[in-house]
Amino acid sequence: ASARPFFSAAFAALFLGERLTARLVSGIALVAAGVTLMSL
Repeated sequence: ASARPFFSAAFAALFLGERLTARLVSGIALVAAGVTLMSL
């Protein structure tokens, strides 16, 4: 349930700026993946 807002924000970031947010989204994705694994 907490993953939906993150993905929506990630897609929004990709649409807003592909170049600048590419690295940020990749880094946040790794952190989010770790948090998701910890929560599960």
